[in-house]
Amino acid sequence: AALHAMPETVVHWVEHLASLTGAPGHLPRFESPWPAAATVPYVGGFMLVVAARFLPRTLKGLPVLETGAALLSAASLALVFAAGVSPLSLLFAAIMGFISLAVIVYSAGYMRGHGHASRYWLFLLLMQGSLTGLCLARDLGSLYGFWELMTLSSAVLVIHDQTGKALRAGFKYF
Repeated sequence: AALHAMPETVVHWVEHLASLTGAPGHLPRFESPWPAAATVPYVGGFMLVVAARFLPRTLKGLPVLETGAALLSAASLALVFAAGVSPLSLLFAAIMGFISLAVIVYSAGYMRGHGHASRYWLFLLLMQGSLTGLCLARDLGSLYGFWELMTLSSAVLVIHDQTGKALRAGFKYF
């Protein structure tokens, strides 16, 4: 509770105690900037929702939402390979990217003509960004943040149909 009420005082006190024990006099970093491969689906998902409000459903014969989601997913996957992380992180991020791209391509047919499609695409991209961020996290704070964002975005996907059955499943899930 003291950390929430007066965080600077508590952090200063902990750093002082750490320096008395011979440990370095500073706390470790708990959060770093988001990797681009995780940021692209987030920013792009919100841009896609805005575009869906002002653009027609199809543009030159291509469905706007589905095409935009697939392009954003592919861009995120490409950025995974430029992330400069350990081979294991790269492997898992690439797996998440390929699976996310496959889900988006499959969902294009499933979501055609479905109500609230822009919300579905937004939260599917948010989940891809969260899963990619989990794999590319460089510190505990980012890992925790991406985990919570993944939980929230996937819970919204579970209740997307807004039926009684979907809402009960979402309640159990969350």
